[in-house]
Amino acid sequence: MQVARRSAEELVIEEWAWVLRAFGGIFAGSGLLVLLTHHHPGVSEYTLGGLLFLFGASFILLPRVTTITFDRGRGTVQLDRVGIVLPADHRSAALSAVSGVKIDSGRDDGDRTYRVMLEITGQDPMPFTTYFSSGKAGKQDVADAVRDWLAGR
Repeated sequence: MQVARRSAEELVIEEWAWVLRAFGGIFAGSGLLVLLTHHHPGVSEYTLGGLLFLFGASFILLPRVTTITFDRGRGTVQLDRVGIVLPADHRSAALSAVSGVKIDSGRDDGDRTYRVMLEITGQDPMPFTTYFSSGKAGKQDVADAVRDWLAGR
């Protein structure tokens, strides 16, 4: 997740899930390699190659591109998640209802994971991602950029 554009009137944050797609590409490529390098593949090669390919393809096709747009002119924050397979998800709130930005934390196999969330008066929080991930520093940078923009800095 990173700041894509910033001006006095607009702040745009994007998440393209490149790591998940790269991970998927490695598995899909491995599956194709298994299928294409055997002259007479048997059932086990077809099974292994097919499963690797399908597993990898799911990581390429399932993640959605997330865009969060803060717009002073319209007085809104708009969250859009758009994907190839999964349905689109849109949510908006008035900038005046944004009461804070926080780093939400969870645990995965004992390790701390994080995500950025907007606190909105009278509504459920608006998480920037549907998942938690490692690396607090990058999320802190995004949260700081949002706080600074909201404060007009």
